[in-house]
Amino acid sequence: MKKNNINNILKGFLAIFIYFYASATNFNIWILDILHLNYTKWSNEVKCAYSIIYQLFICIAIISIFYKSYKEQFIKFIKNFKNYISNYIKYWFMALGLMILSNIIIQMIASGLAPNEQAVRDTLQLEPLYTFIVSVIIAPFLEESIFRLSIRKIISKCNWLFIFISGLSFGLLHVIGNTAVWTDWLFIVPYSIPGIIFAYTLVKSDNIFVPISLHTIHNGILVTIQLLTML
Repeated sequence: MKKNNINNILKGFLAIFIYFYASATNFNIWILDILHLNYTKWSNEVKCAYSIIYQLFICIAIISIFYKSYKEQFIKFIKNFKNYISNYIKYWFMALGLMILSNIIIQMIASGLAPNEQAVRDTLQLEPLYTFIVSVIIAPFLEESIFRLSIRKIISKCNWLFIFISGLSFGLLHVIGNTAVWTDWLFIVPYSIPGIIFAYTLVKSDNIFVPISLHTIHNGILVTIQLLTML
């Protein structure tokens, strides 16, 4: 195996480790404990501000790992922005349509929304600005960097395997830990669909900012619709 391939694989695993360790543990609380800051007495606004700052630091850590790739692909994306959007926006419509169809089928078996979706809506009602920033700006960048770019660095030789693992792991992320009944696991399907399609656009375009843009559009439209319905 070439040295460059080994470096890419190591970078992919490192980014995944940082993301999950920082997101799935109480590392953010440990930092506050070390600084002797009482998180429990903070207002919701301060907690949200801290959460955003903490997630931005995770973004910076991921950027530092893939800096060269980000720089090269971002320049290329900006130069060919119209072509990228016109060529790949159809895949977002495809993802949206398949998600809606799969959710309709699941609703025939299960009742209610996906637990993750319900959690997002609850947070949106309490902290709409925070939810918008995280869902539309931070989440697309982080999730595409981990579930697309990082996994692609690890699985670079087999496109179909990359697409499958990327999509399935993305679906699992949005379901695991939020299951109360067995039917909740069915929501892996609608969550995996955009993951699979976004992975496909990365393979086709060889530019991480294509799926990041599609993910941003996806979350932005859905969150905006939910905000409008709340009004």
